[in-house]
Amino acid sequence: MTPITTLVTTGSSPVSLATVLPNSGRCAKLLLVAFAGNSDRIAVGLAGMNLTTGNSVINDAMQPGDTLSLESQSDSNRVYAGLYYLNSPTSGQKMLCTQWIS
Repeated sequence: MTPITTLVTTGSSPVSLATVLPNSGRCAKLLLVAFAGNSDRIAVGLAGMNLTTGNSVINDAMQPGDTLSLESQSDSNRVYAGLYYLNSPTSGQKMLCTQWIS
């Protein structure tokens, strides 16, 4: 498997991983790491995520250095990272996204 790392920066609205990751985000494994220099938390969610209401938010408390890993048990590109979005109450927060593509 080939690892590819992308640095994603949050803006004023949720960022779709499908728009910033290679292969439309399809991978065998995805590792998200909240950048150590962040000043605020980052949330991971689905389309329509809303930090105020909690709608479609999966994890809203990724502090600097926190990690989240998703992995396909069959070792094929069955993780659809493109389904996920990142957002933060503070624009400019960063997430390191590493994909392993088989």
